[in-house]
Amino acid sequence: MSTLIKNATLYDHRSPYHLKKISILIASGKITKISDNINDAKVKKTISGKNLCVSPGWLDIGAFNGEPGYEQREDLNTLKTAAAKGGYVYLAPLPNATPAVDNKSQIQYLQRRNEEHATEIIPVACATAGANGEDIAELIDLSTAGAVAFTDGPNSRISKGQMLRILEYLKSIDGCYIHHIPQNSLSLDGQMNEGEISIQLGLSGIPKVEEHIAISEALKIASYANSSIRIHNISTSEPIKEVKRSSQEVFLSVPFLNLIEDEKGLSEFNTNLKVLPPLREKKEQGELIKQVNNGAISCINSNHIAILDQDKDKEFGLAEFGAVGLSECFAALHTFAKNLDFERLINCLSIGSYDYLGLSSPKIEEGAKAILTLFDTEESYVVNANDSKVQNNPFLGQELKGKVIGIINGKKSITLV
Repeated sequence: MSTLIKNATLYDHRSPYHLKKISILIASGKITKISDNINDAKVKKTISGKNLCVSPGWLDIGAFNGEPGYEQREDLNTLKTAAAKGGYVYLAPLPNATPAVDNKSQIQYLQRRNEEHATEIIPVACATAGANGEDIAELIDLSTAGAVAFTDGPNSRISKGQMLRILEYLKSIDGCYIHHIPQNSLSLDGQMNEGEISIQLGLSGIPKVEEHIAISEALKIASYANSSIRIHNISTSEPIKEVKRSSQEVFLSVPFLNLIEDEKGLSEFNTNLKVLPPLREKKEQGELIKQVNNGAISCINSNHIAILDQDKDKEFGLAEFGAVGLSECFAALHTFAKNLDFERLINCLSIGSYDYLGLSSPKIEEGAKAILTLFDTEESYVVNANDSKVQNNPFLGQELKGKVIGIINGKKSITLV
């Protein structure tokens, strides 16, 4: 079957067609022709639109996968469906399922499930067995089986000494360690950003210095190991000064909510905005956008965590942390992050995310496998409450501008409109 993408603006700074309107012909899962104009007389399917855009297929890093163990919250099918709606061809989810992704069979299970859907899983494995912070996992065997990166996730109990050894082991296989910043290690029971708003609301705060200390320590350990490191989910810009001074290769990611919401959104005790890392001050949000625009932050992620309604519909202090966002990440950023450079936004969802994991990004060129995300910059839609098993979505009922049209992954594709 042949597919023609007609008159789409291309977003890929590596391409000679960057920001130009082009047509792309796809046959048998490969890009066979790129041109200003392609005759579509024999084409089986044509995708077009006044504001149609195309980029290398998007990749999300660090979403919560509930299968196995937490299928009542999220399973692979609902996760991939949400991802496809959000424009993601690939997902590199957290390994914190039950059992955790810490052995070859778990990785093979995820790989087998990739045959079912256009959105595929790129396996991320635990850095320690069972993500328990004790014995280091079989990193080399896991890498050979297909794991592209290693982390114990947001509740990591990895000690400084273990982090050093993990970084040293991974150097031998050119592997990636994703460092999740510890939360509530200083504040113990913090509920939101520490500041004037937390005082007014009578909620215990999570200080920014906690993040500053954790990142500084991680950078020093990486420097001592002479290793690269990925710092995941930053929420404050101050440590980026130290990152820029580092002699090591350091990659940074930021959750999309921290670029469009700030702590004032919690004034009405909206538990769907109770997330980790916490939403910070408006000024901090602006500084993070500047760091995305100048390239210091290479990856924007959904920080997608499905929480059961019964665990969110509680008094604020008792509600669990987390929000879903795979489906809305692009549209919400395009709608609300007015100072975010649009080219940089698309780069952070696509090429920058592959760079973050040390992977080669798909290329849009003749002869290459078609791995594409199609989106419209002007079309609007209302976020529907019926798209997920859970409803911990901060954008329910809101109208967002910018809509994903579909994804193409070789011979597999999903067209949403």
